[in-house]
Amino acid sequence: VGFLGNRVIDIFDFHFLRQTYRAKFQEVSLDHGDEKNPSKFLAAWQEPGTMFYLLQSVWRYSKSAFLEIYPFYRFIKPKSHILEYGCGIAPATQGLIRYCSYKNLKFTLADISQIAFLYVRWKLSQKPYVNFITINPSIALNLPKDEQYDTIICLTVLEHLTNPTEVVENFIGKLKPGVC
Repeated sequence: VGFLGNRVIDIFDFHFLRQTYRAKFQEVSLDHGDEKNPSKFLAAWQEPGTMFYLLQSVWRYSKSAFLEIYPFYRFIKPKSHILEYGCGIAPATQGLIRYCSYKNLKFTLADISQIAFLYVRWKLSQKPYVNFITINPSIALNLPKDEQYDTIICLTVLEHLTNPTEVVENFIGKLKPGVC
């Protein structure tokens, strides 16, 4: 209805609508102070938009964990340190944990403080080989200066950044010598 004029939507309409709603729900997040106030924190989690976003993210992950890692898992060497930047619910990391545990990988998950990141931080917090970094959106790449990675995964993130070129340039400096 509305701007579609009661016509059947095609694949381009579908992706346009999906991106429109994705952008709208991307704004759903908890205030930084809410984690310290249990009643405000719980209230934020109970809001319908927050619940929808979380459930939609988990559903999406459940459908695509292996698909997220399939194109590149064979290139990841055992004992690699992997950064998943802008991880959301960390579909690539969770896929690698699930299907490539034999590789003894170490992970660093980085994202802004938003509901999907809080969820994955809770879900994977007991894994000693997973670290978390909360990104400050006003800084291009606020990762530990002395840390380098064998692989950097950045899925559906760059299109949301105001400075994607600067972030990618910083990624290059965070890769260990000799990795691609």
